[in-house]
Amino acid sequence: HTYGKPSNREEAVQMLKKFSGRTHQVHTGIAWMYNGHLFTDVVTTDVEFAQLADTEIERYVKSGEPMDKAGAYAIQGASAEFIVGIHGSYSNVVGLPLNATVRLARKAGVNLYGDYGEGFAP
Repeated sequence: HTYGKPSNREEAVQMLKKFSGRTHQVHTGIAWMYNGHLFTDVVTTDVEFAQLADTEIERYVKSGEPMDKAGAYAIQGASAEFIVGIHGSYSNVVGLPLNATVRLARKAGVNLYGDYGEGFAP
């Protein structure tokens, strides 16, 4: 199942209830097109939620934080208290799997963090 941003509070509550006490997966596809070559990867992270009481869900949804977040939660925000654990890339859950993105860029010949920000490998 794919979870986008909730369209209203009730949808946010329903998403969080589905995650409660379960582990779900966050998948992110990344791609680089460089010098006529396509480089792709998919990163998957398992996120385990604690069993949540309805009052916890209601309090979190009332905060407004989940309304512009895919899956109705921000792992780097107040919902961090709901997370029992993750297996895989934390930055993937936040939004972009940085390690995989940098590695794929290097494979494509692009150095994102070297050369004082010039962006290209020698």
